[in-house]
Amino acid sequence: MSPHPDTSATTHRRQTHLIALCGAMVILLALIFGALSLLRFQAVETAWEEHNARATAIGEAQTEITRHIGYGGFIHNFKNLVLRGDLPRYQAKIEADIAGFRVQFAHLENLLRVPEDKLALAQVRATLEDYAAKYQRVAPMVAAGASSAEIDAVVKIDDAPALKALAQLNGRAVVRAQLTLETAKAIHAEAVRFSQIGGALVIAAMIFATLALLRFLNNLVVAHATIRHTRQRLDLLLDTAPDAMLSVAPNGRIVRVNHMAEKFFGYSSSELLGLTVEQLIPPNYREVHSVQRANYFTQARHRPMGGGLALSALKRDGSQALVEISLSHSGEAAERLATVTLRDVTEREQTRQDLVAAKQQAERALAQQQQMQDELVQVEKLAALGGLVAGVAHEVNTPIGVTLSAATHLDAETQKTDRAYQAGDLSEEGLSDYFATARQATQLMTLNSQRAADLIQSFKQVAVDQTGGERRSFAVASYIDEVLLSLRPHLKKSHIEIRVNCPPALTLDSLPGAFSQVLTNLVMNALFHAFTPEQTGHIDITVVAVAAVDGAQLRLIFRDDGKGIPPELHVRVFEPFFTTRRSSGGSGLGLHIVHSIVTQALKGTLALDSRPGQGTTFTLHLPRSLADTSSPTTPSTPSSEPRV
Repeated sequence: MSPHPDTSATTHRRQTHLIALCGAMVILLALIFGALSLLRFQAVETAWEEHNARATAIGEAQTEITRHIGYGGFIHNFKNLVLRGDLPRYQAKIEADIAGFRVQFAHLENLLRVPEDKLALAQVRATLEDYAAKYQRVAPMVAAGASSAEIDAVVKIDDAPALKALAQLNGRAVVRAQLTLETAKAIHAEAVRFSQIGGALVIAAMIFATLALLRFLNNLVVAHATIRHTRQRLDLLLDTAPDAMLSVAPNGRIVRVNHMAEKFFGYSSSELLGLTVEQLIPPNYREVHSVQRANYFTQARHRPMGGGLALSALKRDGSQALVEISLSHSGEAAERLATVTLRDVTEREQTRQDLVAAKQQAERALAQQQQMQDELVQVEKLAALGGLVAGVAHEVNTPIGVTLSAATHLDAETQKTDRAYQAGDLSEEGLSDYFATARQATQLMTLNSQRAADLIQSFKQVAVDQTGGERRSFAVASYIDEVLLSLRPHLKKSHIEIRVNCPPALTLDSLPGAFSQVLTNLVMNALFHAFTPEQTGHIDITVVAVAAVDGAQLRLIFRDDGKGIPPELHVRVFEPFFTTRRSSGGSGLGLHIVHSIVTQALKGTLALDSRPGQGTTFTLHLPRSLADTSSPTTPSTPSSEPRV
């Protein structure tokens, strides 16, 4: 491994920065405690100044109010007016005094904060306002020349409550001043203690910082020795790494390589250290790589291997190999190095391409299989429609035959009667016999024609539903009867009795063709798998309406008492093309179509319960009203799987 570039300058700069940071922190701590102490002293001074200003304002206001109660004030002037009756002399003074004490009261109310002080002030104000009201009554009396006795009867006022309240205000002002002084002394003492504690903490911090600095310097010496030892071990580790590794400077020069890099590129260590990293990549990528390298050193970041991006590397012999790289960096600014780890992924990339090709081939095969499956499903539906046509021919044959026989007989009797009439041999009795024969023949033709029409209409509706996909509302009970009627040719060949239990008024707003296909496949599946040709048995179809969280539902229970399905086959019977009777003509699509129609087209669920020798039960839950048949739904997984 080539030697590392000298990084001692960077290490020393970091040590110097750390020492300066410790000193700055100690100085900052001292400044913080000093500033906090100063703020506390300033808070004491500010609080004292605010108290003095407020106390002075309260004292001036109280003095002015006291003056209005005592000599030379409002009450003194008002009493002189009452005694002397000299309205021109005292009127202006009194009115000025009233305006003045009201201003002082308003000012003092804003300064007082204690409710008791405000209550005492209100008592004093009430007394002065009472005097002001008396003045308004006395002034006209003085002007009119009323006697002193008349005026005294109006102006009697008790000053004692006001004087008592004013004394309370003055006393509380003295108490407030004493409390404020004590508070200021306490804050000042706390500020002094805080300053003393702050100074002690600063001294302790300086001692701690000095001890920490000494310990740090000792650790630096130990760290240098550890770094040298670690670097030697790192060089050894890199030389034994399984991947090629290069260290690149910001100018693109290779400054460190390991043994695997020499082996991979085909250069010796000394040769690689003289190259730039761009010389190890194909020429057509070098210009772009130079720009990318410059950007990386500007905004260095770690990039792990495994991003899936394969790059080309140029070897000494001119050959190229696909490599996957990871990037990491160390150092700062101009001394930053980028470490490049390269892993040869040529074989892996070839394997990936082979896997992609195999995947595409498998997808094509799957698409072909899906297409074949869809075609077989369509054939199965057409076969069911063919069976329906055969059933129509078989069932309609009897009433049509009876109708034809009756018509032929009527025609023969008509010709016979006509010949007798032409010959003049027609008697009244012969005519009466002809009419009786005609009535019987027409009744037979009418009844059997109506029966054939009903059969054809029923078969027609089922056939239209099976070939079309329109949604409509239909009566479930009668529709089940029509589907079973179309299956009568198959049922006649067996010894199986089908019993239907469904409310006549129960309706379903859904896809009748899909419903018919499900019921037909379930019946044919039971006939083909549940019973042997000579075996007797029963198929019970029970339909009820049930309530569900997501709306009204229809529950259809299809149960047979046949041989049942082994438990190990439950998980496979819905799979396409899975059948246990392929040699007997089974396609393996019957129940797969049932599951697909129930879960996708009808948006319902399908469950199976079966045990060998105990028959099989299919339980279908279908929404009573199909909300939207155009939006596809994901097939649900049934709780267990039915027979194929």
